[in-house]
Amino acid sequence: MKKFIACLLAVIMVMSFATVAFATDFTDISRSRYEDAINELYDMGIVNGYSKTKFGTDYTLTRAEACAIMVRALYGEKTVRDVITFDDVAYRDWFYEYVNTAVFYDIVHGHSDKVFAPNDEITFDQMTTIILNALGYNAPELAGTWPENVRRIANRLDLYDNIPYYIEGTDAITRGEACQMLYNALDCYVVEYIRGKIVETDETLYEKMGFSYDDEDDDTKPVKPVNPSVKDNQIFGIVEFVEEYTFGENHEYTGYEIKFYDNTKTYKTGGTKVDGVDANLGRGDYVWLELTYSNSDTYKIAKVIHFADFQPGTEPDDIVFPPVVTGDDEVIVPVNPPIAVY
Repeated sequence: MKKFIACLLAVIMVMSFATVAFATDFTDISRSRYEDAINELYDMGIVNGYSKTKFGTDYTLTRAEACAIMVRALYGEKTVRDVITFDDVAYRDWFYEYVNTAVFYDIVHGHSDKVFAPNDEITFDQMTTIILNALGYNAPELAGTWPENVRRIANRLDLYDNIPYYIEGTDAITRGEACQMLYNALDCYVVEYIRGKIVETDETLYEKMGFSYDDEDDDTKPVKPVNPSVKDNQIFGIVEFVEEYTFGENHEYTGYEIKFYDNTKTYKTGGTKVDGVDANLGRGDYVWLELTYSNSDTYKIAKVIHFADFQPGTEPDDIVFPPVVTGDDEVIVPVNPPIAVY
């Protein structure tokens, strides 16, 4: 799927922490649904097995091992020390620097200031949170209640692809499931917070881990959705704030006052309809405005795409993907397959 380009960061990550043999064939993954993910991550130098022929697909992970996975994947051996204050993580522990580094970079968090529980099995929801943190989402800042908020975004990003629908979020995650989830995240774009809003960068997790896409490969860097096209006589924006106002000699007309994200100007419309239908504008909606007259400061609503139409079941604060509008004005948006248990 992806090719490693020479001279990049060598990421050596071992998902078991006993002595292992470096081999290419695992006899216990040939019938596993996670075979492709395991082989891909192995080829990238990210995971390894317990022995020459045993990967241990169905073994569960501990929280400490999860820290080692993500730290070695993202930062190699560039670990930090003396950050944590957990009573259950000692300086002599093999995972001490991994936990320090994961906490320092907000990839993993403790149960409290004093308790990390390094030897506890990590749950499905916790692994989801860790991977989203690696992508820049910083779960504690997300709107909504954990773990529903991270499940919602994970569904949107297809992190659960090829993982059984009957999995419970509180179940301990296996090595195979963790490989599949990390594999699913490779092509996801890293995000950052700008003025409190989640904004995608131009870098995927695959690239953040120190790898590069091969332009000659048929499966190159995924296409990132872009903002809809805007005509020369139009103004486009994403609604941050909107309210109705009245105008006219007897206040007989109603329009909208609209404030867009990343725009300090407030726009006024000469009506509340688009193509004769009530626009019903709300926060997060995509709106195209056109001036009614060249010497006027009043606009008409040319087109609206409601937030709920392209991000069902989410809140505007969690917006990541803008819709893509083709030449035929067809709205193409990412489709998230439902996960029954979530």
